[in-house]
Amino acid sequence: MIFLLSFLYWEAMRSEHFTVFYPPELRKEAERTISYLEYYKPLVDSLTGNSPRHVPVVIEDMGILSNGFASAINPQVHLFSHPPSPFILTSTPDWWKLVSVHEYTHISHLTHTRGLPLIMKFLWGDLFQPNIYSPEWIVEGITVYAESRLSPYGGRLNDGYLDAVVLAQAKENKLTSPVRASSDGVDFPLERAYFYGGSFMRWISEVYGENSLSQFFKNYASNPLVPGIGNLIPILGIDLASLFTYHHTLDVLYNKWRREMRLRAKKERFPEKKLTSGGMYRELLSSSPCGICYVKRSYDKGGVFDRRCITEIVLFNPQSKKERVLARTTSWVISRPIIREDKIYWLEVDLKKGYKNRTLVGFGAEGVLVEKEIEGKERVITRGPYVSFTFLGDTLFLATRHAVYRYGEEIPVFEGGLEIGEIRGTEKGILMVAREKGKNWDIYILKKGKPVLLVSSPYPDVDPCFYGEFLYFSSTDGRYN
Repeated sequence: MIFLLSFLYWEAMRSEHFTVFYPPELRKEAERTISYLEYYKPLVDSLTGNSPRHVPVVIEDMGILSNGFASAINPQVHLFSHPPSPFILTSTPDWWKLVSVHEYTHISHLTHTRGLPLIMKFLWGDLFQPNIYSPEWIVEGITVYAESRLSPYGGRLNDGYLDAVVLAQAKENKLTSPVRASSDGVDFPLERAYFYGGSFMRWISEVYGENSLSQFFKNYASNPLVPGIGNLIPILGIDLASLFTYHHTLDVLYNKWRREMRLRAKKERFPEKKLTSGGMYRELLSSSPCGICYVKRSYDKGGVFDRRCITEIVLFNPQSKKERVLARTTSWVISRPIIREDKIYWLEVDLKKGYKNRTLVGFGAEGVLVEKEIEGKERVITRGPYVSFTFLGDTLFLATRHAVYRYGEEIPVFEGGLEIGEIRGTEKGILMVAREKGKNWDIYILKKGKPVLLVSSPYPDVDPCFYGEFLYFSSTDGRYN
């Protein structure tokens, strides 16, 4: 009965190669998704050398949680409806295009099976698909490469952050081994499978040609020793496919890529001095009279598949270079912490029941604004679909993805056709990182409830702040500026 009732609240849309299931209120998103999937399917299939017959896609409302995933076992794709903030994926001018192509690339790659393995799959099931046993950095690398081919203004290979991390690691000789690149580690960068894999795939296409990628996947897809001894002895598995395609084993290619990244890193200009050390993530910076406030994320590994996130809100003194922990939370902090007098404020994520999804059994994410006395207790001020907050004078403002509110008021100060990523209070007004549909992040200022455009380019423009009469911001035109 439960499954029957849930079925009544979902609708389906079918095309030649896809069936999209979605809640009725997400029909427009479903139309865009199925359109993108059909349009970009030939491009993806040319990369993988495979053309899946028909793929089910589920669009789910997870609150403010942004993500997607694909499964090659009983193949299916799940897409979360809320677009990411500029702090998570900077270059995403069109969330539905990027996430649908990224996840479909997984299906097209991982289900690629031919020859004897195809018979084995027919007899014994989806576990007999050789490509699902690829290293994680290969699995994620080809999807990063695919998403970045859609536009020069979107995808991880075009936003600057990936290259900044890879080259910085190469400069310090910290690019890990191919085994560690696939591991569930607790050291920086946690996204190494995406970063190393995407950079590696781009290098392969530059050196050996893009067509070699599909040939590599074809060679692996036809290996009857995978799964089995080919998993245990790489020279009989994925290295054999690499030898047939590139005349080198995969670890030799990986080491060639590492050497190339080290050479490129020598030509890059890096900051001469670090203010902090110790690795991991320091993000969402904001200034205060006491110093620099930011969020520090680190991870602790308790055992196999047991990784815990430790989030601290830190006050950093640039003169003494010392950190002072002001607060700790087990949640994900999604907006810059703000210090006001003897209190600190931050926006974190919590789960709540009542969303239309199957993955989290109806739970979804919402923003929780927390106030804490620096030397005392903390309390929750409000909660809802908030993605950012700020103060203008003594007035608290909160932003959802499409509107800005004064705290305690139901009528928005601003509500329009823009998608909001961040708001920041300044002496000149509220700065807003926002974008029009299908475009990258621009910078606006709210004047009498109306957005006035300050900075616009095809690339994402983020992290705005005024210093005197000048506006400073980050512009990521393929690299950080």
